[in-house]
Amino acid sequence: MITAWRLLEHGPGPAAWNMAVDEALAEEYASGRTPPTLRLYQWDPPALSLGRFQDRPAQASLDALRREGFALVRRPTGGRAVLHWRDLTYAVVVGEDFLRGSVLETYRRLSAALVAGLGHLGVRSEFAGEKTGGAGEDPACFAVPSSYELLVNGKKLVGSAQVRRKGVILQHGSLLLDFDPLLLARVIAPAKEAAAQAAGYAARVTSLREVLGAVPPYGELVRAVTQGFTETLAVTLHSGRLTPAEERRAAELAGNYAAEA
Repeated sequence: MITAWRLLEHGPGPAAWNMAVDEALAEEYASGRTPPTLRLYQWDPPALSLGRFQDRPAQASLDALRREGFALVRRPTGGRAVLHWRDLTYAVVVGEDFLRGSVLETYRRLSAALVAGLGHLGVRSEFAGEKTGGAGEDPACFAVPSSYELLVNGKKLVGSAQVRRKGVILQHGSLLLDFDPLLLARVIAPAKEAAAQAAGYAARVTSLREVLGAVPPYGELVRAVTQGFTETLAVTLHSGRLTPAEERRAAELAGNYAAEA
């Protein structure tokens, strides 16, 4: 049976607004007023997003973020810090009755859609195994390939995180279009550690620019990702927009996210 989903293409937006919209989508879906949704967006200005339970960065990192003109926000999902600099972020909001199974199983199914989408760009990606390893207590998400996140040549390309509330799955993740390991290290690590940290990130993290030699046009990225979802999950995607209720709720939540940062 084919299920109709809504596609939201939002382009670049402020950090607090981006997280508020994702949470508002999940709340409205739980109310039964909206369909399953795939949202694609970017960040302006760039931002460091923290996992829901992650410690606030050290003052040196906060100072570095301010110098770069980057925002700071806490996600509704768990995991480690992600630098949204030149990435494509996706969010999926769907019921547990559609994506049945454990958290790991739903990670696997959504990652399979991303694998298919990347394939349309000429990228051969693979799942990380069912374990976390390699980077100890590093606060950066992309330092550690978690279960069913996507690797190319052993280096992480996509990082994701998930939360479940009231029978609703909210999963969002970051596909790196470009990557600057020293920039990530500067906003994550104290200055004296940045060079060594950057070398480690360069060995463990990749981007579409590194894999393909160039970043595909935005429209091509969207087409590839959406095609991967329709093929893999047997859904149709119909372009839509936020409902008035979602817009109102996102506006309310955005203030909370901005204050929390």
